[in-house]
Amino acid sequence: MVIPNWFGDFIQAVEVAQKREDFLAALQLLAGELGFEWCAYLDAYGTDVRGISDYPDEWVAHYLSQDLSVIDPVVRTAKELGKPFAWSVDQMPIRVSKVQSSFMGDAADFGIRSGISIPIPSGFRHTAMLTLASSSLVPDSRDITELDVTRDAAIYLHAFAKIRAALLDGPDFKLSPQEAKVLAWCKRGFCAADIAELMGLKEPSVRFHMQGARRKLGANNIQQAIGTATDHGLI
Repeated sequence: MVIPNWFGDFIQAVEVAQKREDFLAALQLLAGELGFEWCAYLDAYGTDVRGISDYPDEWVAHYLSQDLSVIDPVVRTAKELGKPFAWSVDQMPIRVSKVQSSFMGDAADFGIRSGISIPIPSGFRHTAMLTLASSSLVPDSRDITELDVTRDAAIYLHAFAKIRAALLDGPDFKLSPQEAKVLAWCKRGFCAADIAELMGLKEPSVRFHMQGARRKLGANNIQQAIGTATDHGLI
């Protein structure tokens, strides 16, 4: 397999990235070399979605605030196929619902009409992927060798993004001081009764703060809330 010249340039750009703009510049280098207008890296666990892209700010804000990764058919396809695929606003590798078709139409209004997406192997039920998009309505057709090299680039980016997660865009979770303290004690293995004694609170109050934190973090249980809070540096 012949390694294209852009691959080395991309790897170097990722390795020296120190801030958000550096990561984005590396992605834009990759997108430009492959003939795309837009680029996006995403790492999602439920509604906890982090990443970086040069999509229009209005679309990104709408996507994150409405938890649209849950209905995004490109994300769903990445989960189901687990391999690189091409897509367009009216042509997906899997069947889509009316809601998902409407989502694709909304994205198209912002110029995101077709592209290729590369799922990235990721543990602990995370969905990670790299998408390169275009305003063209025609789905991209790439030689599989080129897609394999692009996947290697995506995996490399993902590894560095995990180390420098603070540079990524994502939800702005905010916990009250009591919620953060309760989660911090939970993280250390203390039960609600113990935390109540430690914090000078009634046990129902502790459980109230636990549920408040879980709800704000979009977590299904307190263990997930602890994980999300830890990932975002809240505890």
